[in-house]
Amino acid sequence: MQQHQFQHHTQAAERPHLAQVRLEADMLRGAVLAAAVRGTVRGVRALTSRVRQKAA
Repeated sequence: MQQHQFQHHTQAAERPHLAQVRLEADMLRGAVLAAAVRGTVRGVRALTSRVRQKAA
């Protein structure tokens, strides 16, 4: 019984930490996604610029 209570207490204590880790992972994922989108937009703009220069 004593061991079970300790285990339950430990799991409860780890929950906020787990939530923090998940939040940080979500933020990192968002930052990576944003960087990928910015890179893609930059690439498309550069390509469009080159196509326009060749057409002119």
